[in-house]
Amino acid sequence: MKIVDTGNHYGNMNTAASFYPKNTTKEYRTQDFLARRILLGNDEGFDGHKVFIADQKDQSGTYHILGEEDVKKAPNGWAEIDIDEDILVVTDKAPGIVAAHAVADCPVVMVSDYKNGVTAVCHCSGALVDKMLPALTVDALLKAEKDLGMDYCDQNIGAYISACAGPNWQYNNYPGWATDESVWKNSIMDRGNGIFNINIRQAVLEQFNNRGVKNVNMKLVDTITSPDYYSHSASFNDPTKAGRNLIGAFYPEVNFQMVKKR
Repeated sequence: MKIVDTGNHYGNMNTAASFYPKNTTKEYRTQDFLARRILLGNDEGFDGHKVFIADQKDQSGTYHILGEEDVKKAPNGWAEIDIDEDILVVTDKAPGIVAAHAVADCPVVMVSDYKNGVTAVCHCSGALVDKMLPALTVDALLKAEKDLGMDYCDQNIGAYISACAGPNWQYNNYPGWATDESVWKNSIMDRGNGIFNINIRQAVLEQFNNRGVKNVNMKLVDTITSPDYYSHSASFNDPTKAGRNLIGAFYPEVNFQMVKKR
């Protein structure tokens, strides 16, 4: 499994109008994002047309296993298909298909079965961490493997937490999305004067540990302070931080060939 992590090196990896000049058309934004994905893919070893993003409409841990049928339905990837589920699953049986998310300060979490070649990918905002999506990503991997007729072994499971906001991420009130005290008791610190620090990485790590996933790798980069990443929080004071990083995973094709824009 190979991790995709653009930081800000390919420019903004999102089509939101707020990241483009005024009156830029949706068609232009869609084509611009596709061009960036193709450039990224040629550098990293995948077809930029085969990048998919989950809409996460359900928020209860639903999952979708990506395969060649998705590529046939959506030859240009994410913009041509709606995937309502929360978690995307990629496998080495369908190499070259990327599950990713465009994020700023929230982590993308991945849970992998190294032996079977299956990885579940999920974007975890504070609200989704509150709903236990990191733990549910572990469950999604196990259910997907059952769907695929695979046996599961705890010893083969590992997790990854991407770059995200560091432990000094500040809110000027207690966040309304933090409704489950058990999730945040060690990860939201009251600094006084109405200031709270959010350690979202710690909250995710605790869910993995509680689900028995001990092999957890983390990219210890703070998107708020790093010059190599976009950050929603930092963008209020620094407009150059406005944008989205693309983070995800795929299984490489053995004989990948660079692609051109169709």
